[in-house]
Amino acid sequence: MQHGKYQFNRLIDWKKAWIDGADLSDTKTVVLAQARTLYIPIPKAANSSVKRALYPTLGLEADPKIDVHRDRRIPTLPLSEALKLAEDDWFIFTIVRDPFDRSLSAWTDKVLRKRVENQRSLRRMGLQPDDSHATLLSALRGWPPRLLNDHFMPQSMLSQRALATGRLSVFHFETLNTDWPEISRRITANGGPNPAPLPHLNTSRADYSTAFTPQETKLITAIYRNDLETFGYSTQRHATNAEAV
Repeated sequence: MQHGKYQFNRLIDWKKAWIDGADLSDTKTVVLAQARTLYIPIPKAANSSVKRALYPTLGLEADPKIDVHRDRRIPTLPLSEALKLAEDDWFIFTIVRDPFDRSLSAWTDKVLRKRVENQRSLRRMGLQPDDSHATLLSALRGWPPRLLNDHFMPQSMLSQRALATGRLSVFHFETLNTDWPEISRRITANGGPNPAPLPHLNTSRADYSTAFTPQETKLITAIYRNDLETFGYSTQRHATNAEAV
């Protein structure tokens, strides 16, 4: 980690957050107008699979040459704007994931696999391809939460505007294989074409006793405390696999 770069840009971003009111939490929301539905995507919580499954509801066909996250055919609005469209009978949903598994998955993807290439927000933090999960977490802990990359921003912050309405239906990544039929039913009940089935998701969870050091556990609990409390997750839950993917 390049500590000088981290400290310099951290001060700049805290100034943006404190004085300028900068806020990146107004996340892009998928608007399914015919289905009177809003989907609030959470990175590393089945985001790609859900967007692909919603293609039929949007009247679209998947194009293997187009990254689903760059598909401009998918109608999106900032969440604050999307909520203005949503009348009382609209279905508003999101999918959240255990913050421990989500953090490990995001580090594996953005740092280990992609080597922080094309990850401007991580490079501004001074992060380097060989940085550990603990190093990443330490960097996140000192950064303004509202200016974090959305893969690392707390899920409760990304969904806060919808949570405040009392109308948000929250589903969990860990049970999405069984919950997807209910989500599909509610979409069709609101007048939308039926979504596609989800591919079977690997929803197994990291074994906390081997996947996380005490330092990592402490940092994740501090950074994502509101997620843990809001969405009912615990640091004491265990699973059989030692790696979150």
